[in-house]
Amino acid sequence: MFQILWAFHPKTCFARLPGGIDDPEELAGMSRRTLKRKKPELELALQGYTSPHQRLLLKTILAHIDFLTEQMDMLDQKVARRLSPY
Repeated sequence: MFQILWAFHPKTCFARLPGGIDDPEELAGMSRRTLKRKKPELELALQGYTSPHQRLLLKTILAHIDFLTEQMDMLDQKVARRLSPY
């Protein structure tokens, strides 16, 4: 599953699942890199049912990833400012 996560941009594929979009063909069309060549296998892997609870968890996880990304950007900027005199 972890490899599948890296083959998608979270904002284009997995961010759609909490909203109810779970069509395997549509989701597989958002793949990138090497998974683009494996679209039929990916469509098969994406088939299934996503419960409302799973959608809530996914939405929460994606929001946390956004928060952590913002924090990393803020820290990068602070470090850059402190290192700028050198």
